[in-house]
Amino acid sequence: MVRVLPVCWTRFAVRNIEVVASLAGAAHSFTFNKHRVEVRLPKAPKRPPGSTSHWGNDDIYCYTWRAATMKPISYSVSSVEVLVHSKKKLSVAKAAIGTVQTDMHSASRRKLFDTTVAELQILAASALEYWLRVLRWKLDLPALGQLSRSSRETGWSPYLLNEAGKRFWSGKRTIVVSIGKPISKPQWKRLQGELSRERDAPVFVDFFHDGTHRLETGDLAGAVLALAISCETAIRSAFLHHFAPNATSEQAKLLNQVSISRFLDRLHKLGLPQRWSKKIDRAALKRLFEQRNALAHRGGSPSLATAEYKEMCRAARQLVQNTDAFLASP
Repeated sequence: MVRVLPVCWTRFAVRNIEVVASLAGAAHSFTFNKHRVEVRLPKAPKRPPGSTSHWGNDDIYCYTWRAATMKPISYSVSSVEVLVHSKKKLSVAKAAIGTVQTDMHSASRRKLFDTTVAELQILAASALEYWLRVLRWKLDLPALGQLSRSSRETGWSPYLLNEAGKRFWSGKRTIVVSIGKPISKPQWKRLQGELSRERDAPVFVDFFHDGTHRLETGDLAGAVLALAISCETAIRSAFLHHFAPNATSEQAKLLNQVSISRFLDRLHKLGLPQRWSKKIDRAALKRLFEQRNALAHRGGSPSLATAEYKEMCRAARQLVQNTDAFLASP
């Protein structure tokens, strides 16, 4: 028997991730829930000799290349590998390293391996979702990581590996997460910095991206509700950020109870820094909240032209980005 620190390997299906060609095979490494996690992109696919068309495989595909040299410009990524490093050692039969044969393990050990896979796979799914949130946040790509209406199984199960990357156990489930402009190398490097600092997107950023994605896919009612939640949360977050250090508990409670329309009506009279308040399009935001009220409170349906919803989305983007920067300031 040998003692190993297992690594849970899982492949996830993803959508709407484009990377420059030089990022094929790149990885991000970060800590999630006190475990070391790696998210790896697929390696570059080999172009068939003499081919003058697009090429690739189920994990990564090239649709753009330089005509003169056939060198790839960017890749469309269809899957990523997520590795979660366990903090608990397991005893494994030495002969079982490098193969997956259940009869090489005792019943109690098989049960332990299945439990380990299940625990680490849940962590892997959560870590992937966190990674996607950070990419969506910092790259401002609303569609990245959003669940699609129909997801595709990858056909791969999660595995337990030893430290050298050799398999000794296979799990029973495959988790699929569906999610474009190419991500560049400088952007990839900056993302690693954000992940290393274990930063997560504010909740109003998540709702904004959800609303934008819904608008782009024609779900106007869903877009209005998500964008309104995003904007209301952003406005209240800015107020609490500015006033909370000196506010009494009663004042803080009042900030949470006052209607959002009253905030907007008195926005320039409440003493908030102009670097935040002057960039807010109050008229467009009031239309957004009116539409939200018509949908949620009166059971209405979207009644405006798509262009008007896009204008509300523009105002929401301006508010969200401004508030994100405001909250990061002293």
